[in-house]
Amino acid sequence: MKRILILYYSGVGCTKAVAKRIVQHLSSVFDTEFYSIEDLPNTFDPDHYDGYVIGYPVYHTAPPIRVLDFFRHIKPLPVKKPAFLLHTPLSASCAVFKQQAHT
Repeated sequence: MKRILILYYSGVGCTKAVAKRIVQHLSSVFDTEFYSIEDLPNTFDPDHYDGYVIGYPVYHTAPPIRVLDFFRHIKPLPVKKPAFLLHTPLSASCAVFKQQAHT
């Protein structure tokens, strides 16, 4: 089974809520792992996955500094792999995401 890594950075919880919904849908088809960028295990090796979903909020048209630092510090992959980047706009309401998560 293919392994998918779902990473997120969430300031107030909106991006985390969206990432959790993605985990719910993908875990029925893929072996998924779900982590906050801030809480990655010390043994994190991006090469151990077949694909990635990385979510983060956008503040004033840019990702947060922590997300940019994460991308600057991960080692390059030896082989190209599929990745999906999602961003939640600053104007998104967490209440909408949480309400949909219960349906």
